[in-house]
Amino acid sequence: MTCLLMLSAYLLDMLIITIFLDNMFLGQKRYSNVSYYFALCVVEFLLFLNEYLVKTVPMPYAKAITMGISLATTFFLCFFYKSSWRGKILATCIFQMLVSVGEIIFTYLISVINPDFLKVKNMNLLYNTMNNGSKVVLLILCLSIVFVRKRDSIISQWNYNMLLFSTPIITLAIYCILPLKKVYAEDAVFYNLLFISLAVLNVINFILIKNNQAFVAMKFANTRMEQQIRFQKEKYEQLSESYRNNRRLIHDVKKHYFSIQEYIRCNNLQGLLEYTHSAIDDLESTYVKYNTGNLVIDSLLTNYDTVYEANHIHFSVHLNVDCGQIPIKDYDLCIVLGNLLDNALQANDKIEILEREVLIEIETTENSKFRIHSENPLPEHDFDVQKNILHHGYGLENMKKVVSENHGFVTIRTAEYFVIDILIPIIAEKDAFIR
Repeated sequence: MTCLLMLSAYLLDMLIITIFLDNMFLGQKRYSNVSYYFALCVVEFLLFLNEYLVKTVPMPYAKAITMGISLATTFFLCFFYKSSWRGKILATCIFQMLVSVGEIIFTYLISVINPDFLKVKNMNLLYNTMNNGSKVVLLILCLSIVFVRKRDSIISQWNYNMLLFSTPIITLAIYCILPLKKVYAEDAVFYNLLFISLAVLNVINFILIKNNQAFVAMKFANTRMEQQIRFQKEKYEQLSESYRNNRRLIHDVKKHYFSIQEYIRCNNLQGLLEYTHSAIDDLESTYVKYNTGNLVIDSLLTNYDTVYEANHIHFSVHLNVDCGQIPIKDYDLCIVLGNLLDNALQANDKIEILEREVLIEIETTENSKFRIHSENPLPEHDFDVQKNILHHGYGLENMKKVVSENHGFVTIRTAEYFVIDILIPIIAEKDAFIR
């Protein structure tokens, strides 16, 4: 039973150090999970040996040795994460500080809530309670770091956080309130089983909740991916339609030239004037309205011009584009421009008809920059759009990612209008190679 009690305590200790390191090195993967967990078992075995060996050493030296081994083992585990030396040293020092704070907090709680307990003469009871209680406080402290580091995460929901904190808090309350001295005296087996169960319960509760969170995160990511795929499919269909229109345009222009030749051959100038006037109207109403020479820009602006008109949105477009200098692939440009136009449409749907408008400026500047500027009115309930990306279109994050990959940057301003400025440097091929 004593072995099981110690094993459960070390199992809880392994969970705590893993939680702490994973969140101190957030976003930095371990080099090897298998090697890490093997090393973690070795570390816990060394800590176990230390507890027995320091019993023969005077108390001041024993504390110094224990702290030194704790620092060394924590620092050793930091090497399984891709981080700088500074980060490893900082994480080691912070964890040791949290260990000390956990011991101080639990000692204080016991002294306030159950002061007589500190006077017990049974050293096993006193050590096990103080050791496990301090670990539970340390777990709460580490979970607090998780909460702070992931407070802006979409899947960091209050119900998950409440579940994560509930078990260690209830465990801490049992340690502080339950008359453990009496329990131990009457039934030592029950006392040991209680401590083992609480330690295992904390470990299992954390693992189950984190696995569920990972499932929710994956489900959310899949939903976002499906939305983006549908979005890209729609834009691809728009581009395909624009291409087909261009093919039809070539065919129709060729037909018009034959008709014009026939009018000239017959010297029917009046008929020629009427025919050309009708042909011009037909071309303007049927084919691409914008003609920069870039298929993505022309087709998306033309399609959204029609959609905006149907939704009573005033659409202003200013173009000054040298197609040969656009520094972004058509696929990426489709993501950027398509999301801007789509987000503007969604925002205007929530605004009164008379106030609906969209401004788009696209240009290649003289100082070698490709610039896209977008403005649209911002609904009142969307004023915190920068804090919650989902309020202004799921694709905004993807747009930022694409711009960043093309060495550009995005600025967003929100007041009465939602304003986005995108600047991407126009890099010559030799400069791009050097970069």
